[in-house]
Amino acid sequence: MAKGTVSNDNLDFILNRVNEFGGIERLGKLFRTSNSSYFYDNGTGKVVSCEPDEYRFFEWLYERERGSGYNELCDFFPGYDVDDILSRVCEAVNQENLLMAPIMNEFIAPDHKENYDTKLDEGIEMITLELTESCNLRCGYCVYNEPCIENRDFSDKDMSKETLKASIDYIAKHSGDELAITFYGGEPLLKYDLIVYAVDYSQRIMPDKKLTYSMTTNLTLMTEEMARFFASIERFGIVCSIDGPEDVHDQYRKYPDGSGSFNDAIRGLKYLHEAYTEDTLSSIVSFSMVFAPPYTVEKLEKMQNFFDKLNWLPDNMSKFITYPSDGSLDEASFERHYPKSNSFTGTEISLLDWIKEALAQGNEWNTLFTKSFFTDALLSIHKRPILSEAMQTYGLNGSCVPGKQRVYINTDGKFGLCTMMGRHPQIGDIYYGIDRQKAKELYVKDYEEKSIKDCNECWAFKICRICYAKVYSSDMIDIDKKRKKCHKARDIAYSKLIEYHEFAEMYPEQMILFNEMTTE
Repeated sequence: MAKGTVSNDNLDFILNRVNEFGGIERLGKLFRTSNSSYFYDNGTGKVVSCEPDEYRFFEWLYERERGSGYNELCDFFPGYDVDDILSRVCEAVNQENLLMAPIMNEFIAPDHKENYDTKLDEGIEMITLELTESCNLRCGYCVYNEPCIENRDFSDKDMSKETLKASIDYIAKHSGDELAITFYGGEPLLKYDLIVYAVDYSQRIMPDKKLTYSMTTNLTLMTEEMARFFASIERFGIVCSIDGPEDVHDQYRKYPDGSGSFNDAIRGLKYLHEAYTEDTLSSIVSFSMVFAPPYTVEKLEKMQNFFDKLNWLPDNMSKFITYPSDGSLDEASFERHYPKSNSFTGTEISLLDWIKEALAQGNEWNTLFTKSFFTDALLSIHKRPILSEAMQTYGLNGSCVPGKQRVYINTDGKFGLCTMMGRHPQIGDIYYGIDRQKAKELYVKDYEEKSIKDCNECWAFKICRICYAKVYSSDMIDIDKKRKKCHKARDIAYSKLIEYHEFAEMYPEQMILFNEMTTE
């Protein structure tokens, strides 16, 4: 058989497979790092390395006009051995089972469907209790400020002790052997009395369950008495909102009169330090910070130096850093929520680029206060399913089982999905329980019917972490809002693929650490 005939057969094989499975746009994504070229395969989750001419062939697949074939490919590759390229690509596609992501008619998610009632009867894992809608601060990037229309505003509404008791009674009946209870606000320490009551009551009525507690606090209301109480409770995690040194922290974390909160927050942190042993402090207390505009190297260096010099605290305390939430600042600022390197100008820098520069200068990864961002951003790529053959089932993206993983109970005792949802359809209350039919209709059936077509057409479906948060109105799923989220999610997935493989090429020893970590 003539060589050209073999090449035509190879090309026909690839084009037929691409057409059979809905087009190259949904089957994978090309991307480049500084040193290498890759193709991400949607069906198997594999990332395969491409030689420059192989990468160029895939580019032709994406760019080709309908009906173009071998002759057009040769015109696209003047001076190249097209037959050899086709032979290598065809062999890889065959051996690795690439370009075969199936088109699905439904999401395959048993816990959302067949097992749903059982999960709600006995499988609730976490409850978030909104003790108050009030806060003593007015942080500039808070999602509860009036300009952020996606969420409620601050108010003077508090949860009553009766509502709190009924909430704990409900969750006691519908949880398993382990239950996490989170106290939420506003600022939860405004209702310290309710926290004390909730801990005491939950321990009395659930003596055989493994209970863990947590809250995020701005620390300004922390007292010695409070710190001693928290230290007396086994497994009570405290996340401290401190953005860095005084000038960085006070830029956004302010009182209503505009004054900064840094000194009061540090005082509260010192109370915790005095109440805990060093070993306990490092395992129970952690830091949460927001990297907000201006996104400068100078600011990051100040933050790093601040945490380096907190020598009265254990070195190994966990630190978490994020960008401002969607809608909390102007759109231009939010576009940097997962910024690409080339989206910054002048002195601006992304967190990942700063980490790369710090490592290139010889800093130890473990000493960087931003290391959690590195792992959070890239762990999902490292832990993605990688299969020998194309995955035959699609789940509901990153969506939890409504009312199971995270039950959010507001000050009125009504059930929501989680604190990130903003204005969204509620699914019952503590007195009548979760309205399972409503939850199934809104958060499973409607989500599936409106999303499945778009998800089928998306190359990033298997590594997509979109959930219900921010894609619902007060009544139903808003598919236009979701499509905007999908656009950003694809950009994020693309950036993560590049950054992950860039880091893997530069620092392969650091990537080994991912093997010991888990994703939620």
